[in-house]
Amino acid sequence: MPSLLELSFCLIFLSFTEIIIIHGKESCSSSCGSLQNIRYPFHLRGDPIECGSSDFELNCEGNNTTLDIHQRKYYVKDISYSDYKIMLVDVGLLHNNCGLPGGSIYPGDSGETFWSDLYYQGQVTFFSCSVKLNQSNSNILSCLSKNNTTIYATFISFYLGYFPENCQFLYTIPLNENDGLTKFDQLKLGFTLNWHPPINSMIDAIHICAKTAGL
Repeated sequence: MPSLLELSFCLIFLSFTEIIIIHGKESCSSSCGSLQNIRYPFHLRGDPIECGSSDFELNCEGNNTTLDIHQRKYYVKDISYSDYKIMLVDVGLLHNNCGLPGGSIYPGDSGETFWSDLYYQGQVTFFSCSVKLNQSNSNILSCLSKNNTTIYATFISFYLGYFPENCQFLYTIPLNENDGLTKFDQLKLGFTLNWHPPINSMIDAIHICAKTAGL
């Protein structure tokens, strides 16, 4: 068994190591376009390894900061380090007056690194039908529809999973609702996801507990 002296030395060594690591994290700060002071756990590709894990790696493309989630690309508009929230815009929707998102982000799923809270924002779901529907709660996307297929978007949150006959689910993403804008202009504003702060050390755990306690 290790002696008390050896255990004490190990604890001192680990504490000293964590102080060095946390100092390295605090010195990590990057910028890309309008997104300033990108810091741990987020970091730009190519930053030192102590600046964050691969789940929080951002890319700087021109003046745009992007984040890949499930191999799909989103523009990053803002990051809140106090509330653990990030605001994103689907790349396929930002510059397109009539388009589809690159993939789905489902409500809930809080086990993921990034997840959507349906209680605080809406949800838009896209689906295609082989026949035209007579439904007031769905918008036809004429620019994407073809002779035998009609593309719809519905902005009813609980609609996900309840599709009419002859219809097929396409995508669903969160929506920050703004009554002063059209629904598709709202899509260009982006949506908010929560993110889980990583716990890679005792100092990370203390830091998160202190924030949770309001210290």
